[in-house]
Amino acid sequence: MSSLNMNKNRFIGAKIKKSIKFMGQDLEIKKLTVSQVLQIQEKAKEIGDIDSELANIELLVFVIKSSADELAELTKDELNEFPMEELTSLSNAIMQYSGLAGTK
Repeated sequence: MSSLNMNKNRFIGAKIKKSIKFMGQDLEIKKLTVSQVLQIQEKAKEIGDIDSELANIELLVFVIKSSADELAELTKDELNEFPMEELTSLSNAIMQYSGLAGTK
C-alpha cells in the first residue's frame, strides 16, 4: 500500500446516496456536504436581497445540481422544461435528506 493511500481516511470523499422518485422515475441523490451547504447558504444570502421568482429558481436549481448527478449537466433551459412542482419537491427532498429541513 502506498503512503498516499495510508494517509487518506476512507470516509474522505465518500458519498451517501439514495434513490427517490422524480417525475415517476428513480433518481439517485447524494447527501450534501458541509461545503455544499455553505455554498447554498452563501448563494441564498446573495439572492436574499432580490425578491424575485427567478432568483429562487436559481437557488433551487443549484441545490438539485449539487445532489443529483444525472441532472447536473442539464442547462437552465432544459431544466426550465420540467414542471415547477417536481423541481420544488426534488429540492425539498434533497434538503430533508441532507438534514437541512424538517421531517414530515
